[in-house]
Amino acid sequence: MSVLSLVGKPFVKKKTHEEVTAYEFDFRLIGRTFLTVHLFYVDGVLIDTAQSNAESLVLRTLRPYDIEKVLLTHWHEDHSGNLVAIYKQHRPQAVYAHPLTARIVRRGFSILPYEYLMLGNTTPFKKEILPLPDKIPSRRLTFLPMHTPGHSDDHTAYYVPERGWLFSGDLFVAEKIKFFHHGEDIAQQIDSLRKVATLDFDTLFCAHNPQFTHGKQAILRKLQYLEDFYGKVAAWYHKGLDEKEIIRRLPLEESAFIRLVTFGDVGLVYMVRSVIRNERKKELSESITA
Repeated sequence: MSVLSLVGKPFVKKKTHEEVTAYEFDFRLIGRTFLTVHLFYVDGVLIDTAQSNAESLVLRTLRPYDIEKVLLTHWHEDHSGNLVAIYKQHRPQAVYAHPLTARIVRRGFSILPYEYLMLGNTTPFKKEILPLPDKIPSRRLTFLPMHTPGHSDDHTAYYVPERGWLFSGDLFVAEKIKFFHHGEDIAQQIDSLRKVATLDFDTLFCAHNPQFTHGKQAILRKLQYLEDFYGKVAAWYHKGLDEKEIIRRLPLEESAFIRLVTFGDVGLVYMVRSVIRNERKKELSESITA
């Protein structure tokens, strides 16, 4: 039996909250849902484009909608994967993204085998991507872009103050996370969570785990969780413990399955290393200024 024969066809689930329509597209492995990705439509605006291995389903799902503007939260393939196809079908007036997002999506990027299996391939987008202004108006609403790095350097959330909505991309994902992608930065994520925590919102339109009510409380709980994690790891690092000993002391376990499936690209070790990397930067900065 081939690996591809174990992968089920993408499935879509529709959700609505106030004026927002959300569509959840899944990836199934051996009959079980392994990953879900959401895109959001409201007032002529599409936020993110979902994964390309669901392209035909995404296009059928979006066909009835009048998409005037597309907003990307970041360049990762599960957020930009269908930009080319959606542009061809809907011809939106404008596509907006952080300059780094635009640069990466325009030139294209390589993905690892597990990413190809779960999410599909990527196609460079050669049309114009506009830089983010302070405000992006739709027909009746206003989207305020907020640079929220940590998950990726280009990560951008979109705040709609009139409704108390935050389209958070991958800033949230879950209150308690157990692993990082190798490129994530925990200190930046903490700063970004603190930034959005100053906003007045209740609904959190997360790309993988939407919280239609009490979204700000969920953000605050994740912030506290990461701050506590950072504090523990930093304290052990300064006592001279190496990363293996630190991981042994944590109330979390490294998932051999996750490391195997992602070819070592994702794991608890990267959360620990991110703390240590930031603490070493602080030590270097202090030694230079001393």
